[in-house]
Amino acid sequence: MSAQQSDTAGLSVTLNAEAWAETTALTVGPAKFRFADASAFRAHIDVMPFAGVQLSFMRYSALVSQRTPELIRRSDPELLQVALMLSGRQGVEQNRNKVLISPGDMVLFDSSRPFEGCLGPREDGGSSVMLQFPRHLLPLPEPHIARVCAETLPGTQGVGRLLRQFLLGLHEEYRHCTPHDRLRLRNTTLDMVTAMLAQYTDVKAPLSPESRRHLLFRTLSSFIVENLDDPGLTPDSIAQAHHISVRYLQRVFQEEGSTVTTFIKQHRLDRCRHDLADPDLAGTAISSIGSRWGFAHPSDFSRAFRAYMGMTPREYRRAAHTG
Repeated sequence: MSAQQSDTAGLSVTLNAEAWAETTALTVGPAKFRFADASAFRAHIDVMPFAGVQLSFMRYSALVSQRTPELIRRSDPELLQVALMLSGRQGVEQNRNKVLISPGDMVLFDSSRPFEGCLGPREDGGSSVMLQFPRHLLPLPEPHIARVCAETLPGTQGVGRLLRQFLLGLHEEYRHCTPHDRLRLRNTTLDMVTAMLAQYTDVKAPLSPESRRHLLFRTLSSFIVENLDDPGLTPDSIAQAHHISVRYLQRVFQEEGSTVTTFIKQHRLDRCRHDLADPDLAGTAISSIGSRWGFAHPSDFSRAFRAYMGMTPREYRRAAHTG
């Protein structure tokens, strides 16, 4: 077993079967394991703590994991876990619910309830990102939490998609976040989990006005980024698509330190910058790249790009390809 650990980077470990059981007991929670081939089993885990909440990335061979009533009686940290499946298909069972989760799906577990998960030998390994946090941090009634345990929570649209993207981004950028960043990210993460789970119950997510506004900002910004190539992307069209007024739309962005127009322009220029530096697009006309990302007039594109990057698109392309 090899390991690297620090207060800022958390834990990063490559494991065999025995070490996997020991390490996950300490970092994720005690469980019993059966391995398709214990001698060939290999796994890796990255543990990223932030302000009382923990994010873990796990990659593992075929196995069966069980959290039994005996283990629960012996030790129950009273944690909730939201797992995002990245690769492989895994069967899970808890609270009389049994589902097969696929890549892109999420699922909720409760450490206080018996659980079984199975990644079969036919799967070429599995990987997942798992968020875990004390149950008392989730402001939803216990019966409603129990109802969604081991239910498939799609991460393909709405708040589920935002949470999926957020967890992946958090895993990628964790080491670049300060302790203050992590505290704010914890609150944002819990708000998003609450909003997603509330969709599957009959209670309204008890979020503060600030949290609701921030969730709306993430929804709006995600919509904008996905539609940057639409020449009809304007504050009016964005507000109409989300059934809010343009005035409220502008206020949401102002409270995040930006404006809708600035946000659109900066992200379009970033896409142009990426394409100009792409050697596979070296033969594409600069005006075509600008037009692709919403700059209909070459002169407007050149002026905006120079103001943003300090050089013309042509100069930037030359520097990127010769550097």
